[in-house]
Amino acid sequence: MLKSNNFFQGLVKYSIIFICFLCLNSVHPLIFGSTALYVSLLYFCPPLLLSVIYVLSFLTFKSLNMIFCAMVEATVLGGAFLIYSLKNKTPKGEIIFFYLSSVLPYVFWGGEINTTLIISGIVGVFAVVCTLSQGYLWSVLHKISPSPLQTISAYLTLIFLGVGFVNLFGVLAYKAICVLALLFSIKCFEKTPYILFGLLAIPIYLVTKIQSYFIIIFLWLIFSVIVSKNHSAFSALFLILAEAVCLFILKLYPSYSTASGLTVVIPAIFFCFLPQKLFDEIKNKFKVSSSQLLTFNYINRSRMDISSKLYEMSGVFFKMEKNLSIISQNGLSTDQLIEQIGSQAISNVCGECEYFSRCKQRGFPERELMEKFVRVGIAKSRVSFIDLPREFTELCSYPNSIIFEVNRAISGFLEQIKEIENKNNQRELLQTQANALSQIMKNLAFKMSKTLRPNGEREKQISALLKQRGMPLLGVLVLGEEGQSEINVFCKLSVAQNPNFLPTLNSICKENLTPVKTEKFNDSSVYITLKKTPSLDATFGVAVKTKTGSNLSGDNHSLTKIDQGKFLLSISDGMGSGDQANQLSTASIELIESYYKAGLDRATILNVVNKILTVDKADSFSAVDIATVDLYSSTCDFIKIGSPYGFILSSGGVKFIEGSSLPLGILQEINPSVTKAEIHPDDVIVLLSDGVTDAFGSSSEAVEFLRNAPIKNPQALAETIVEKALTYSSGIAHDDMTALCVRIIEKTT
Repeated sequence: MLKSNNFFQGLVKYSIIFICFLCLNSVHPLIFGSTALYVSLLYFCPPLLLSVIYVLSFLTFKSLNMIFCAMVEATVLGGAFLIYSLKNKTPKGEIIFFYLSSVLPYVFWGGEINTTLIISGIVGVFAVVCTLSQGYLWSVLHKISPSPLQTISAYLTLIFLGVGFVNLFGVLAYKAICVLALLFSIKCFEKTPYILFGLLAIPIYLVTKIQSYFIIIFLWLIFSVIVSKNHSAFSALFLILAEAVCLFILKLYPSYSTASGLTVVIPAIFFCFLPQKLFDEIKNKFKVSSSQLLTFNYINRSRMDISSKLYEMSGVFFKMEKNLSIISQNGLSTDQLIEQIGSQAISNVCGECEYFSRCKQRGFPERELMEKFVRVGIAKSRVSFIDLPREFTELCSYPNSIIFEVNRAISGFLEQIKEIENKNNQRELLQTQANALSQIMKNLAFKMSKTLRPNGEREKQISALLKQRGMPLLGVLVLGEEGQSEINVFCKLSVAQNPNFLPTLNSICKENLTPVKTEKFNDSSVYITLKKTPSLDATFGVAVKTKTGSNLSGDNHSLTKIDQGKFLLSISDGMGSGDQANQLSTASIELIESYYKAGLDRATILNVVNKILTVDKADSFSAVDIATVDLYSSTCDFIKIGSPYGFILSSGGVKFIEGSSLPLGILQEINPSVTKAEIHPDDVIVLLSDGVTDAFGSSSEAVEFLRNAPIKNPQALAETIVEKALTYSSGIAHDDMTALCVRIIEKTT
């Protein structure tokens, strides 16, 4: 389908170019105007195909000499551009030399030499005009203001094309083109194209010498714009009415025929049945300002480049995880070592025993039985008589020899087993981290791959209304859909400092906005980025008491912003107190914060942190209490891993939040307790470490206390909770104590 679309587009493009060549060759019997357009198009089109079309256009001259001259020009100019293209270059000033060389046959064989020199000079000048015209077209398509010289050149080229079209296809065909050109312009452009009537009237006047065509085409235009531009049928109907006025009332036509009338009626009716989608596409191409289009093109190109690179990097880490898994499978496992120890013990003891044949016939000892015995020995570092399975004591004549041989083998292999386990744990950690990095990059790549669309109407509205209220903007860019958009403004510093600026912008956008970034451009102007303001806000309070006799708390807490309108609360309680516990809880908190900010999902975050803690064979346990609050959705996710109960205090009472999972760092796999809760204005979220909850003795006592506690000030509440816990423990902190309180409030504008 894509190839067929490209073929069709190419066919239409080169058909239009061929018609333009024919028209320019028909402007005057002696002037080969297509050469000028041919030279300018060589910079943008494949030389071979363009050269073939160019030579064919000279058939209108019906002269073998002219066709031969065209072939020479195509060979010289097209060949030069082809050679340059093979070297990835384009001709510059040397194009003048190539042009002069190409027209030499025409100068000497095209007729009187003075005449051919003048014509060649005219065509050369017109080539410059055509090149500037293409600059005008490029500027318009890319929404950049063309220069006056480009504009004049475009108008001249349009007039020459019009003259050639009238000469080639006749006045009636040209009238039909004029009808469609006016109706399309009125429908698709905001400003009435008054200059277009003159550009369309000049060619037909130059050919027919009938001045009344200026009035006729102008009346077409005036009648068509009387009605709304959104109603194609009315614009077309009124244009037909204007034609009737010109014919019957003003009598502007010296002669008229049915065919002349049909050249107005048929295109007008055809226009009425064109789909609205076609007009919308044309409007979208012209309604965005140049700076916006360039900005969007640059942003989208950059986003796609970054997205592609992130997908590639995500694939690298995915392959890393996969290969680490393969390496793990290919390495010598603990089970294989256990099997080796069992086989070695049987070989060294049973092979020397006089009862070996008898035991072998009985299938004793079974492999599973021996491996079970060895596994117990590895767990205890050695085995004793009481560890022997019952079958050994009943059937084996030399059990002590088996015990001795297994212990000797375990002693030799124990360090190797520990090394394998450590390597496996480290490999699993690397796999988990590689998977996490792959996921982060894939999520970012997906997010960056979304193409941003311009929102010209909204930008115009914002800019116009602020200007009306005395706060003009230097520029505005709206990204995203309404309600989830990001608004970027570039304005004078005095406008940004105006106390009415933000309220006015809020009223225009019909939503509360918050400046999330402000950058100074120079001493007098700034860039401001604004996003929708969450309906809720929060205030925080924390109170900490170190275990009596300890110089450093093993508890650690965090209050961190994850994203706009989303933040994380957490308490990490490293097992014990002092330096080691503090380092452990700090590491847990920092890892969790970093991964949340990076955009990982909850399950991956906790799995990675747990793997890191379980790599250390010391007692690296950490109870973690997490709450992620989303002020946009008014929800809070509680994640409890070995942590005590928490609370939500509201006007309706106290909501109890508890968990049942083990702390991080104990088991290879974790199953955290997750609770999702709605939050409302004046609710208070309370997280406590076990030093506080243990002091209260029971959850009912804590609930009873919190039911009557002051909750307006979260800092005062946190301090009150710790003080109350100390009264229950006679003023002695038997463990580190931390109380973290967050009060949800309504966002003030």
